[in-house]
Amino acid sequence: MPNDCTFWDRFLQTLSQINQLAKALTRDDALGAEYYILIDDLDLHWRDSPLQNSFLAALLLSIRRFAGSPRIKFVVSLRNYIFERIDVPEKDKVRDSVVSVRWDSTEIRSMIESRLSHLHERIRPYIWSDVFPRRTFDVIREHTDGTPRECIRLAALILIEAKRNGHPFAYAEDTEAALVQFAGERLSDLASVRQADLRSIDRVARRLVKIGTEFSYNGLEELAIDLAAEVESKSTDGMAFSWAGGYYERPLDLAKVLLEAGLLQYKPSRTVKPQDFDNHVHMISEKSWYAVHPKYKRAIFGS
Repeated sequence: MPNDCTFWDRFLQTLSQINQLAKALTRDDALGAEYYILIDDLDLHWRDSPLQNSFLAALLLSIRRFAGSPRIKFVVSLRNYIFERIDVPEKDKVRDSVVSVRWDSTEIRSMIESRLSHLHERIRPYIWSDVFPRRTFDVIREHTDGTPRECIRLAALILIEAKRNGHPFAYAEDTEAALVQFAGERLSDLASVRQADLRSIDRVARRLVKIGTEFSYNGLEELAIDLAAEVESKSTDGMAFSWAGGYYERPLDLAKVLLEAGLLQYKPSRTVKPQDFDNHVHMISEKSWYAVHPKYKRAIFGS
């Protein structure tokens, strides 16, 4: 990992280059073509520091300044939880240019079919009947966040297990083994992505074994107290997730953190099906229920 000095030198150079390019492209003597500038990987090495967030805010403001040109378009990829941490003046106006990227089932299914039909020389419509057990696509959707990356990865793991076990096509046992491996990968990835603000969240997740896969406010309160006690004891876990120790009197705040991280799903009541949390839509209260996201369950509770 590069040191902070090197990282910020690169960041400043990038901002300078974008500024110079934007000015050049808006001159009357510039080429008349349209230009697109794609900016990605802004989450790399993000640690939620005031300086980092200030630079990101400056980047967004610079882009907004040049966005009026008909010749130059910016496309910035940024995780939602990072965007929410950035303090941008008149942020409501910036939101007008924000598009949430979501994939529907038809697009995901078609993408998997395209990948696998090439690899297995099957006609695309028969992938789900010739290669996978029935309802496998529904299982893939249920145990991922619905992005192409996760869906394709889980489908690939199922086929890897089938090949490892010498099966001509995927059996139910291959799917189950793949789900266990996938859950472990996702939990590890979550900890890696959130190491800046929710360090060792995977260790927090594993303490849900004491609470259960679904729980009410009482379970949430029990979790908050357990985490606080662990931090207070200065155990290995407690020192790793020290951020989690201050919620014993604010269990609902802990719920919001875990919901926004995607570790938990939201249930307005006990009998309602769990759903991904949207802080602009859902209201958390002491009557709310919570469920561990299916993609993490096997890593926490076993198969």
